[in-house]
Amino acid sequence: MDTCDDKQRFRDELVKLNVSMSPELDDRLTVLAREGGMTKEKVLAKAIALFDVAARAHASQQHVAILDQEYALVTEIVGI
Repeated sequence: MDTCDDKQRFRDELVKLNVSMSPELDDRLTVLAREGGMTKEKVLAKAIALFDVAARAHASQQHVAILDQEYALVTEIVGI
């Protein structure tokens, strides 16, 4: 169970990062955050996690793809 001390320790361990991006990318980030009911920081954290999965797959000579409900290939994600 999380305690106040645990939450404070997590906040104390955060790294502050300044990011420069185009206005269009910032607009898209804002929309994704709003539609997902989360902060921009959370969207970026999820994006990094997804990129990590893709990078690990690539390193293992695997592929990342989007499948439909019947598991048929819709799109293969390339270039990551």
